[in-house]
Amino acid sequence: MADGALFESMPYHAAMAGGATDVIVLRSRPASYRKQPYARHAVALLKGLAHPALAALVQARPALYNRHARELEMLTQRHGAVVQIVPPEGVALVGQLETSPQRIRAGLEVGAQAAAAALGLSISRLVWQPTAYLSEIPSAKESPS
Repeated sequence: MADGALFESMPYHAAMAGGATDVIVLRSRPASYRKQPYARHAVALLKGLAHPALAALVQARPALYNRHARELEMLTQRHGAVVQIVPPEGVALVGQLETSPQRIRAGLEVGAQAAAAALGLSISRLVWQPTAYLSEIPSAKESPS
């Protein structure tokens, strides 16, 4: 089993091939972001620890991501039905392992503002109050019905 990002980091191709008339691509990095190649020793280590096909996918991922990013940039300029929602350049990004509720909230607010801007809406002030839940999600038995 492999992560879908190894095949298509931004799955707009699948949406378009499936006949979607409007496509919104949510990205966690600015539109100008491009992936750097992985270190050779990291790929070599992966070859020894995992299936060789997985190592090949990981090694090819930066070039694939960058190609998709360039295609997406051209599509959004030429094709009004494809919209990217991206954080602005220079904004502090929220890491995958972030635990600070304030930083997570700030990231959610940046995302909401980026979505509004990409869709031609204006947000003077967010009414929505994002909450970062850092504790375990209650099971169905514990949840009130």
